[in-house]
Amino acid sequence: MLGELPATSDASVVIRGTVAYVPQVSCIFNATVRDNILFGSPFDPARYEKAIDVTALQHDLDLLPGGDLAEIGERGVNISGGQKQRVSMARAVYSNSDVYIFDDPLSALDAHVGRQVFDKCIKGELSWKTRILVTNQLHFLSQVDRIILVHEGTVKEEGTFEDLSNNGMLFRKLMGNAGKMEEYEEQENNEIVDNKTSSKQVANGVMNNLPKNVSGTKKPKEGKSVLIKQEERETGVVNLKVLTRTKDKILLVCSMILAPMFILMQSYHTIHQHFDFEISSFIVMDTVKSTAREVKRLDSITRSPVYAQFGEALNGLSTIRAYKAYDRMASINGKSMDNNVRYTLVNMGANRWLAIQLETLGGIMIWFTATFAVMQNGRADNQQAFASTMELERGRILIDDCDIAKFGLMDIRKVLGIIPQSPVLFSGTALLTMMVIFGRLWRALIRRYASN
Repeated sequence: MLGELPATSDASVVIRGTVAYVPQVSCIFNATVRDNILFGSPFDPARYEKAIDVTALQHDLDLLPGGDLAEIGERGVNISGGQKQRVSMARAVYSNSDVYIFDDPLSALDAHVGRQVFDKCIKGELSWKTRILVTNQLHFLSQVDRIILVHEGTVKEEGTFEDLSNNGMLFRKLMGNAGKMEEYEEQENNEIVDNKTSSKQVANGVMNNLPKNVSGTKKPKEGKSVLIKQEERETGVVNLKVLTRTKDKILLVCSMILAPMFILMQSYHTIHQHFDFEISSFIVMDTVKSTAREVKRLDSITRSPVYAQFGEALNGLSTIRAYKAYDRMASINGKSMDNNVRYTLVNMGANRWLAIQLETLGGIMIWFTATFAVMQNGRADNQQAFASTMELERGRILIDDCDIAKFGLMDIRKVLGIIPQSPVLFSGTALLTMMVIFGRLWRALIRRYASN
């Protein structure tokens, strides 16, 4: 009937008019009691008060701070199961639909409250409507128009209460078992009533038997009662406790960002002396970190309602479809999404700006590194040319107006001494290194001291 399950090939479902649905597990949204009852419909005071009265909600509203303007938490966490079910029934009554489908709503109510709601709401206020009541409370069956007995997923018996009482085998067996249970429940209810009678309130030694209307004039509660406060947003730097909990992640991110920079700066110490890229990067980070931190907080705060509303819509999907409230729920969730996307785009823009700055610094650093490497390579070529370790393609090298190409390799190396910018050292002791580099000098010294 609700269209939640596809019909079999040889069956069809036709419903004329609008449908109101009261599920067994009530669908409650994070809004005020009034908003849950109106469910997007315009407010009509007379019809609203009638829906409150026939579902026995007035006493509960008097107990709530703010009355019908009291905020209900997600999935109705701050009200009882019976109150949630009656709010759901009040929503159905207020909708003024043509067809009402009740999926065992009275099972969540106390016996006397269930009787009152059945008499005043289902049997009374909605007497001119089409009502389908799914229930296992058989004491109500004598007051319905037609009974359909379903067993193991199929319709077994159908008819009025009198017909099934006389001719229905399963129905009579079911009612027989229910009679035994009713006797047991009636005995327990009598004991509960006796206990309540003996525990009436006593004021100044006198039993309080005054009627309700004598205790004083009931004043309507004004002002909305807020249950779920707006999520608070910290400002300024991140708390030290938060930093301590996330220090490992912070160190990892910092190492990933700064490690290449440190390696290049250690490799090319000359560049580090003239251009302190480490300080420059921290200046850039400091420029955007305050903005990025606040935007990220706003992004997180505005994302929470999106997830909460999406979860509520999934839980109440059958109710939303029955009342045809797709557009309204989509609009509510769309506004939350738009509010969150604003800060998400700002956050993405800030990250993109930071990436551009870091890429620019990286490009400058790579340019200087490449330039320095070319200069170093040109010096090495000159040194090799002077030491005659490589042949000249063109031109000549003059030392004291003498072309070194006319001298032999050993003669040139005997008279030239080169101290390169990057000295070559061998592993081992200092003595061994000196013996390798200055072997001839060392042997001369040994001969000198040996002769003495």
